[in-house]
Order: sequence, then C-alpha cells, then structure tokens
Amino acid sequence: AVLSAGLDAAADDIALRYAPAIGGAVARVPLEVSGIGGVDAYAGLETLLSRAGSVTEARLRRADGDRLWFDIAAETDAAGLQRELLLGGRLAPEAEAVVPPGSVMAPATGLRLRWLQ
Repeated sequence: AVLSAGLDAAADDIALRYAPAIGGAVARVPLEVSGIGGVDAYAGLETLLSRAGSVTEARLRRADGDRLWFDIAAETDAAGLQRELLLGGRLAPEAEAVVPPGSVMAPATGLRLRWLQ
C-alpha cells in the first residue's frame, strides 16, 4: 500500500510537470533553434515539434544560416514547452540568442535551443 501510494504520487508529479494543460489557454512562444545544418536536421526538428503534445501550431518565421525562428502556439507556457522539447535529447538550451532585425520576438520571453547532431 505504501509503495502504491508512492508510485501514485510520483506519477501525479510527473503528469503535472510534463503534461500539457488540458483545455488550457494557448500561449504564443517564440522559438529560436540553431544548429540546423541541412534537410535531415530540419526534418527531425519538424517531426519533434509535430509530436510535442502541447504544440498546437509551429510556424516558421525566418531562416538565416543554421538558425530558424518559429512562432509556436502551445497549451503550456515557455518553461513547460522547453521541458517538453528537451525530453528527447535532440535539443539543448542555447547560450545566446540572435534576434533578427525588426523581429517581434523578445529574447527574454522566447526559447533559444540548439539542435544536437
């Protein structure tokens, strides 16, 4: 009984931490991804975004070199989205953002991640 209660508590904690909010509001989260060096990396990123449970829309806004900027609609906040995207091990936090001139993306509110080859 004690083990079962402990497992239930752990499962509840994981669900609260990583599951998208059911019926929650949709947040707009700017996403910058570097390290996209070719078609295979781009296809992998698109697959990752399409399989992310909280992502309802991923719109590519700009590409420059190995960097892509997306507008993401998600049923979680930026922190929850980052946790979800980092789970697969294909993305890591980026140290520094490059915001394109004239962009509406604020570096303080967006995610900056790096694709890992």
